[in-house]
Amino acid sequence: MREVLEEMLERDKRLRLVDLKTLPITDLAGTQGQAGKRIFRHGVELTLSGSYLDLYAYLAALERMSTQLYWGRAEMSVTAYPVATLKLTVYTLSFDKAWMVV
Repeated sequence: MREVLEEMLERDKRLRLVDLKTLPITDLAGTQGQAGKRIFRHGVELTLSGSYLDLYAYLAALERMSTQLYWGRAEMSVTAYPVATLKLTVYTLSFDKAWMVV
């Protein structure tokens, strides 16, 4: 997962990372994958600032990533034009409860 986060954060140098939070792991109860393994949902909440067009381009680039990301929530606000702030929640699914080992 470290590589996925690095790829997400290196997408656009015009944006500024304001905050990054990992969300609690969710055990998708009742879901079983290959050989009866449980499936876990891992989430990240990113807060970025930049222009609207740069944020839009960033989202489009995330959709084209080779790693499958599932969108949870996106909130955009503008307090001082032309800088916008985007709070984005994305998820991945895994058979492994340990999402990222540091």
